[in-house]
Amino acid sequence: MLTKQILEYEDDLADINNRSILRRSEVAQIEKTSKLIKHQISELDTIDRIALEVGLTTNKLQEGFQNLLRVYDQWFHTKSTLGPNQGSHTVL
Repeated sequence: MLTKQILEYEDDLADINNRSILRRSEVAQIEKTSKLIKHQISELDTIDRIALEVGLTTNKLQEGFQNLLRVYDQWFHTKSTLGPNQGSHTVL
């Protein structure tokens, strides 16, 4: 726990565009982005526009989607390895 807090503190000292740790608020913004894309895909023509719409940098948005995809992939792999009745707890 202390290590995590130290890493977050050091990350907070970095320039906002160079931070590497996703914050809970950023994860919430990425989830909002997913819904936005689902409902307004035809109106959102670039990643820059999507990032501007949800209030994240393009790097943070892309990093967030990569992390969420990695978590989902690990969850799916675990669930398929354990079988249909196991590994059904919520990951996110």
